[in-house]
Amino acid sequence: DAANVNRPKQTLDGVSFLPVIQNTGNVEREAVFWHFPSYVGRGAPSSAIRMGDWKLIEKYEDRSVELYNLADDIGETRDLASSNIAKANELYTRLTSWQKETRAAIPSLSNPNYEPSAVRDRRKGGQKGGGQSRRQRR
Repeated sequence: DAANVNRPKQTLDGVSFLPVIQNTGNVEREAVFWHFPSYVGRGAPSSAIRMGDWKLIEKYEDRSVELYNLADDIGETRDLASSNIAKANELYTRLTSWQKETRAAIPSLSNPNYEPSAVRDRRKGGQKGGGQSRRQRR
């Protein structure tokens, strides 16, 4: 909106932030979603939803979910998914509905060769294993 360009034809999940920038209005959303269908840094493929103080993370490698109350646990150290099943189910239903609405790409296979430490080493300019990549060592 700020650049006054046409929107792409793909499904977009978002709202214009221009009213906030121009101090003419607010942006309010009932929920905010994240979607990382690939390996990013040290993170494995996942999606997340935040509604109010609650955050649910869906992990694609093992199809698990984690639930956190960020008002009580900003560091996400206490997973409440098994003790608050109703809230976990509510957020998971919203997350999967959003995924369908936006046609989010959902990984169907995990990558057993993913090594977060190897990603970290490449960023530092070095490689593990005497300079050989995992592919070369096999």
